[in-house]
This record gives sequence, C-alpha cells and structure tokens, in this order.
Amino acid sequence: MRILNYGNLTAYGYKATLVVNGKVKEVKQIPTQLKMNQINDIDFIYQIDPDSAVIFEICSYTSLNDDVIPENDSTCITVSTITGVDVNNVSDYFSAYPNPSNSKINFVMYQDKPGAIDLTIFDIMGRKVYSKKQDGLSEGFVKINSDITDLAEGTYLYVLKSGQKFHNGRFVKINQ
Repeated sequence: MRILNYGNLTAYGYKATLVVNGKVKEVKQIPTQLKMNQINDIDFIYQIDPDSAVIFEICSYTSLNDDVIPENDSTCITVSTITGVDVNNVSDYFSAYPNPSNSKINFVMYQDKPGAIDLTIFDIMGRKVYSKKQDGLSEGFVKINSDITDLAEGTYLYVLKSGQKFHNGRFVKINQ
C-alpha cells in the first residue's frame, strides 16, 4: 500500500488496515510523521486459498485535530484476486503498479508459453528512455520489476512484448 500525504499539514501518525472479505485481518499503527507530499509504503502479507475469490479492502486513516472534515483523512481501495477472473480470459490479465511511482514499477502479466519479455519505456515525446529484456520466464503469471529512480518526474508510456502479445499503457513518475 502506498500512502501519499497530499494535504498541506503533516500527519503525526496514522494507521493502515487490511480487510479480507469484510473481516479486519491486520491493523498497522504507523507512529512516524508523514509530511506534505511525502510517500510511505506499507506491506501487508496475506496467504489466500488459490481456489477462492478474495476481496481485499486496504484503508488508511489519519487524524488531525484541526481538520474540519475528518472524512478527508481516510481512503480505501478494494482489490480482488486473480482467482476471480474467468479462466478462459486469464491470458488477458495485465497489471502495472504502483502508479504513480517514485522508484520502482512492477508489471504483472500472464505468459502463454515460456520465453522472454521485452519492456520498453518512452517519455511523453516518444523517445526511448528505458529498455529491459527478461529471458527464461516460464508459462503462467510473471512479474517484471523495473527501477525507474533515474527517470525525471513526468508521464511515461510503456510497451511489454511477449511473443505475439503486446501490452501498453502509461504511468506517472513522481519525486519525493
């Protein structure tokens, strides 16, 4: 989970909660400060049954004594597992996260057969700024980790190629 303080005040402590299928599974109380425009990554690890669909709700709550609208201090995202995807369409699965990112971006896709994946990243003007080839990947879900620390802040386009399959999209690089 990536938490960004987009307000104009420092958060002096906050909590992150993992809810699975409507039940609270873990609460992390974060005592550190989160200044304006600062990002903090929080990891939750939860093992799921591969034969079931699971809905995760990940929430962040802060509390500022002088905030007049307390609801502004909370946000939740809902994520479902890949097991909820129709097995006939699993080869179309693709994800790029976190977006926006300040240092690393992960690409997850289903590969129909063993082989290589080529990743190319372009700046908004269409200039190639990054490329990576990952060989020896097996059939199934694969994850490509890419370090984008050296890229300037801005919007980027990416193309992933695996055999005859292409995925493209865009992401935003932010600086902390």
